[in-house]
Amino acid sequence: MRLTAGSYPEALYELTKDSRSSGRYAKAIDLLDRDASYWNGIRSKTGSDEVDTLIGSYAGAPVPGAADFALNLAGGKSGMQNVSDEKPLDLPSGATKKQVENELKERLDNIKKKAYDFNKTNTKEGRFDKDKFTKYSGNTMETNATYYNLDSPTSSGEKYDKYAITGAMQPIDVGDLRGGKCEYAKVTNTVNGKSVIIKINDRGPKTPIVIGKKPDINGKLEDVKQKMLDPTKALDLSVAAYAAITHKDGAGKLHVKIEFLSKSAGETQYNTQRRNTDQSALKKHVDEIAPSNKKKI
Repeated sequence: MRLTAGSYPEALYELTKDSRSSGRYAKAIDLLDRDASYWNGIRSKTGSDEVDTLIGSYAGAPVPGAADFALNLAGGKSGMQNVSDEKPLDLPSGATKKQVENELKERLDNIKKKAYDFNKTNTKEGRFDKDKFTKYSGNTMETNATYYNLDSPTSSGEKYDKYAITGAMQPIDVGDLRGGKCEYAKVTNTVNGKSVIIKINDRGPKTPIVIGKKPDINGKLEDVKQKMLDPTKALDLSVAAYAAITHKDGAGKLHVKIEFLSKSAGETQYNTQRRNTDQSALKKHVDEIAPSNKKKI
């Protein structure tokens, strides 16, 4: 079975139902993942087909496509290799390393299964580059962040305010936010060193990916998009929070470090920050980034 770029996710899914081939693919991918750097070295010199041939001799049958699949994702599990699987991370959610790894794997699995063209989706803007996966280390995270606007209440029940310093994250990171609950964190832009204390009162983010094509009213094919959890982006910032730390003239992803704060320390620092902020200057900056007719990025 030859896996083409366009049918790659579907083909992988079918392999799991085919007892004649799923075993050899599972064995091949396991072998590739055990020593990804070694096999990547061979792939860079001789190409993916040669790696597939070599691995096929171990797996007992040809495994076309296995090298690109396994090596493109190898190493992107979460950056927590020195943490015990069952030891809770110092995150507000109390998640363990294993839970976080499983969550990130599920996010990527969803993307793989539902993306119409895996290779195209995987390389677009480097969106799913394994080197850009969210990394966890105790009470800190490194990830990408963008800003968002919202017309409905946040997950905590609070009204979204683009002029407030807030953010949205997934339950695996901050737990249940219902009933007015919130968490606090210090977010630092790793490019310019600017930091801001945010109140996390919402769930997100999700990233639109292309899952197919359909004709528009004129018969021209257009992309069909679906919002998916993104293993490279774990934070959506309110426009004000984004404005406080951005190094960009307009919109765009920021690479950030997140340090979670205790509820008491976070609330104190958050209120102090609000008192010391020039609100008129912040409002002007927010309106420059996201005018009233601009909903979100």
